[in-house]
Amino acid sequence: MSSWDALTRELDAWADAGQQAALWWRDDDAIIPTRALDQLIDIAGLYQAPLTLAVIPARTTKMLFHTLKGHSHIRVAQHGYAHVNNAGPGQKKIELGGGFDDQRLMRDLKIGRDRLSEIFEAPVTMLVPPWNRIEERVIKQLPALGYRTLSAFAQK
Repeated sequence: MSSWDALTRELDAWADAGQQAALWWRDDDAIIPTRALDQLIDIAGLYQAPLTLAVIPARTTKMLFHTLKGHSHIRVAQHGYAHVNNAGPGQKKIELGGGFDDQRLMRDLKIGRDRLSEIFEAPVTMLVPPWNRIEERVIKQLPALGYRTLSAFAQK
């Protein structure tokens, strides 16, 4: 059984209950236009499916802006700052935590948010942690920086 089978069963259960699921895609690590991104944009456009691109602020370029311009179903969210690993030896990768100084981390996140606002029209106030990992101490500081949404796996 593939993971698609589980999704198909779930969507069928919704349909049987007379409900329709609202879905959106999130694609991570966007920095420049690529052939794969062009294909994703085409598919999302064909079905008018909402697409959120998690863009790495320190590494993105205006070329990506030009690729996305005119695609109203695509939104840009912040994917950390530079997508660097701040974990100690033997620990799981994490940019938003680890041994990184909180003051510097918050400064970098703000710089990243400002950079996205300069390049892209109305980026969403969403933070997408690289590797889907963020420490609780960092989460608590996000509202002060203007973030309204966090998109990550549940903490375990």
